[in-house]
Formats: sequence, C-alpha cells, structure tokens
Amino acid sequence: MSKAFKVELGDGKKLETFSVHSACDMIDAKELILNPDYQTGSRWKGPQQAKLIDSVVNGLDLPKLYFRTVRKGADDIYEVVDGQQRLRAISEFRKDGFKLKSGEFKGKLFSKLPHPIRRRINDFDLHIMILSGERWSDEVIRDLFLRLQMGTPLNPAEKRRALPGSFPIIVAKLANHKLFGSHSSITENRYGYEDAVAKILHLVYSPGRPKIADAAIRKTYLANKDITETTQQVAAVKKALDYLAKSLKDSGEYFKKFSILSVVTSIVALMEDYSLSDKHKAIGDLLWDIEKKRKKNDGLKSGDPMRHPVLNKLSETARSDLTEHLEWRRDFYTAQFIQLGLTPIDPKRRFSNLERGILVRLQEGQCKKCNCKITAETGQVDHIKPYSKGGLTILENAQLLCETCNKSKGARE
Repeated sequence: MSKAFKVELGDGKKLETFSVHSACDMIDAKELILNPDYQTGSRWKGPQQAKLIDSVVNGLDLPKLYFRTVRKGADDIYEVVDGQQRLRAISEFRKDGFKLKSGEFKGKLFSKLPHPIRRRINDFDLHIMILSGERWSDEVIRDLFLRLQMGTPLNPAEKRRALPGSFPIIVAKLANHKLFGSHSSITENRYGYEDAVAKILHLVYSPGRPKIADAAIRKTYLANKDITETTQQVAAVKKALDYLAKSLKDSGEYFKKFSILSVVTSIVALMEDYSLSDKHKAIGDLLWDIEKKRKKNDGLKSGDPMRHPVLNKLSETARSDLTEHLEWRRDFYTAQFIQLGLTPIDPKRRFSNLERGILVRLQEGQCKKCNCKITAETGQVDHIKPYSKGGLTILENAQLLCETCNKSKGARE
C-alpha cells in the first residue's frame, strides 16, 4: 500500500498524496469536482489517456495536480484547478472505458489486467497541491488556471472561460440558446458555441472595424468584467438570437461557422432603427432563399456566365473572419433585410448610421456626383427622389454626397 504524506507549506498551501483508488472514490462520491465553471470539459482522446495509464503502470511520476478546498453545506470538498484530464483518464480506465494501446498489456481493459497490476494502479500516488483559505479567491484561481495551462494546447474559447469577471458567465448563458443547437452547424465540442457568442458580443461592443483575433476579444472581456444579462449590448444580442430562432422555427441547420456572426450583428444593428416585429416569416424565408440560391450558384462550373458575382463572394467569404469579409457579409444581409420594407422606428424618416456606412462601401468612399473622397462622417445622405415628393427612406432611394454637391442639389430643387 502507498503511504500518504502531508506537508504544510504555508500561505494556504499544503502538499499531499492521494492514492488513485481514494481519488476515484472521491470523484464518484462527488467530493472531488472535476469541472468547475472555468474548466474545459473532457479534451483528451484515447491515445493520450492510454499513454497516461501506461506511465502509471510503469511507475513513472506524474506532474502534481492542484485542488482547491471549497465549502459545500457543512462539508469541505475539493475542486480540480489543474489535472482534470489526468483524473478523467484514470477514472474512466478503472471503469473499463478504454483499453491500453501498447506495451505488455496492450488491448487490455482494467478488469482484465492481472491482480498485481490492478493493485499497482490503485495504489499509485498522486501528488496534490491543496489550496485553502481566503487568498485563493475565484479570481486568483482563474488566473492560476490560465498560468498552469500556458504550455498546453487549450483553444482560445477554453482559455477565455477562466478570465475574471462576469463576461465568461454571460457568454456561457447565451451559448445555451437554442439557435446554436437547432440552427447552426457549429460544433459544441471544445466550446464552439461559446466561441461564436464571444465573437458576436465583441463585434457588438467594438466600434469601427474590429478584428476578432483572440487578443482583441480578450480585451473586450477584461474591459467589461461587470456586465449582466440586462446590460444593453447583452440584452440586444439575446433579443436578436430570440428573433432569429423564431424566424427560422424548426427548419433545421442554417448557420455555418462565421455566417452566424454576420446575421446576428446585422439584426442587432437593424433593431436599433427598425421595427422587425411583423417580419419573422419574411426574414426566415429570405435567409433560406439566399442559401438555396447560393448552393445552386456553387453548383455551376467556374466561368459559367450564370454564376452570380454576389453569390460567389458570399460563398468565398463564408468561412473567413477577416474584418473586410465580416463587414461585407453583414452589409449584404442588412441590405437584403431592409429591402423587405422594414418600418423605421424614427418617425423623422432619417437614414440610419448603419445605412450611411453601407452607402460609403457601396460607393467605394466617393461622392455619387463628383467622385471626391468622403467618409461616413463627412458624407451627407440624400434622397434621390426627395422625401417631400414621396421619396422613401430606403437604400434604393439613397445616395451619399459631399457637402458641396448636396447643397447644389438642394438649391436646384
């Protein structure tokens, strides 16, 4: 039998040994929590798990694990700060979850191993750093978790779960929305839904032309650590997700990896300026019509004159997260939605900032009349058919002019 030892290190730390048998008993009794909310779930595959067991069988040392003492009712239990994958592998193997892949016992389940080998595994010492006391707050533990993972291949979504503040919690809640499970082909493996939500919130929070690189998203998390479900941007994203889920109903998967970013952010922006309450069916039908036409267009041979350049670009940018591609897709969907005859919320019938930005890109940053350079800030949106004469406030009746050309047109009218 292994001999347990305990060394008090001070500052709320002590080093102990637990046998594999006792650690697995604690897991089964829920006295050892493998997946606190900052953890990443099961990531190791069969070969990695089997390699670990092979190390145990051969008596090789494993890196120490980190546990934190937490209170549950009247009892103290442990949560795993680092070592979850190793503990999952050991626990699963002892329950005949997989076979060894190499060595003398290749192809063997735990229950089929010779008794001395099973006992060797059960008695194997796990070296545990136990963290207790006020010093080891949630924020400190999350920071420690990230530091311990620096050398392992966690993906960005997994690392973001350990960032301080409420942003990771809000992201996790929104990621449970039915739109992702019912209407997207995004995989939930390794927090794919949370990754999509994080990028959507980042785009909504970030003015201008934001990049969705991990470093930029991380800054958004840290700059908005105190958000709640009622924060304006969070509520706007939730409202857009609800709207799209109702629009698509039970029609199956629609969104690919990046298209959901463009469509959701388009709906968020439109809801600031338009009433969409009576357009659920029209928007759902439009989205499916676009997808049907895009797939048909993709089926045409390269060089076929029937191939549509806009649909070509929609397919070309579908799996890109470059800023210009995100903008192009968002503006494409926005223009399509506006053509459904959305009712402006503003009774003055002014063009929105979103439409102004679309016009700048459609006109390639040039005045429609004199072709001088303009921006969304310096350009002036003009009704081609004047509003006073029944002209509608829609993109088809809009042009962006420089101040000189707009004044000249106004003087003639």
